[in-house]
Amino acid sequence: MGASKGALLSGVALIVGIYASGIHKADAIIAASSGTRVYQLQSDANARTALRLALNDMRDNTSWSVALKKVIFLGDTIWYDVTNTQASSPKKATIKAGSKYKGIETEIPAYVAESGVIVNRRGRRIGYNWAITKTYVKQSTESIITQ
Repeated sequence: MGASKGALLSGVALIVGIYASGIHKADAIIAASSGTRVYQLQSDANARTALRLALNDMRDNTSWSVALKKVIFLGDTIWYDVTNTQASSPKKATIKAGSKYKGIETEIPAYVAESGVIVNRRGRRIGYNWAITKTYVKQSTESIITQ
């Protein structure tokens, strides 16, 4: 009788242990996936920062042409490249801005158009205002979850 109670108790302990192990593994997967989402959001925010930097450079640049630039921002590499698509008025350009944060890459292609001229007090043109006409976000499909 004592041996059967010991076997029964061992079986129950084994079942509880397997169940607890499964819960622990599920918690680890949930934690890793939420961490991935945080990295995606940070990469997206940094890519949008690169887009704003490109628009700022275009505003100050009277020739409105900006070559590929890379910047280290908060431990992340952000970059942008501006391609002129229409030189006549209103001027148009395409910006490809991107970010790579902890293995997650985000690229934001944006189409912009000239929305006005910046003039100084004497009425001399010193730059352009630009408006985003269309944009979308492309994120890498690579996953950093290890199982």
